[in-house]
Amino acid sequence: MGLAQTNGWRGRLLLGVHAHLDAYLSACQLGITLASLGLGWVGEPAFAHLLQPLFDTLGLSPEAAQFTALAIAFSLISFLHIVLGELAPKTMAIRRPERMSLWTAAPLYVFYWLMYPAIWVLNTSANRFLRLLGWGEVERHSHRYSREELMLIVGRQDPNAVAPDQGLALMSHALELPDLVAGDLMRPREHMRSLREGMNLEAVLAEFSASRYSRYP
Repeated sequence: MGLAQTNGWRGRLLLGVHAHLDAYLSACQLGITLASLGLGWVGEPAFAHLLQPLFDTLGLSPEAAQFTALAIAFSLISFLHIVLGELAPKTMAIRRPERMSLWTAAPLYVFYWLMYPAIWVLNTSANRFLRLLGWGEVERHSHRYSREELMLIVGRQDPNAVAPDQGLALMSHALELPDLVAGDLMRPREHMRSLREGMNLEAVLAEFSASRYSRYP
C-alpha cells in the first residue's frame, strides 16, 4: 500500500498487478515465448544475409554457407537473448525491485490486456489438460517468501545510508537463528561479569556502566 500511496497511478497500477500475480506471470511467459520465436524467425535470416558476403569471399558452398550462418546466428541471438533479455533484467529486478516494478508495471498492464484473449485460451487449455491428468486446476496461492528470499531482501542496505538500519539488522539476525546452535549464543566464561553478594549501590552502578550487559548472574 505504501507504493500505491506515494507513486500515484504507477503505484496503484503496480498494486493491481501484485494482486493478480498468476495472470501477469502468464503474460510474462507469453511475452518471453513470443520474443524467443520472433528473434529466431527474424534474426537468424537477417544475420545470415549480413554474413553472406564473408562466405562468398571465403568461397563456401551454398550448403556450407547456410549451415555456418545458421550456427553463428543461433549462437549470437541466444547469447544476446540470455544476457540482455534474461540475466540482466533479473539482476536489475533483484537489486532494485521497487524501482523496476514501477517502471515495468504499465507496459506489462498494456501487454496483458492486448494479449488477454491468447492468455485466457492458454490458461484454460492448461487447466483442462491438468484436469485430464487428474491434477486439477493450477492452485492460486498468495506468494510466500522462503527464508533465503527474505534474507536477500533484508540484506539490501541503502548504499547512501549514513548508518545501518537497526531494524534490518535485527530481522537479519532473527532469520539466521535456525542456523545457530546453543553454543553460538553462549558467552565464554572468562567474558562473564557478575554481581557479588554484599555489593553496594555505587558498585552495582559502576559495574553496569563498565560492562553494559543486560543480564548478570
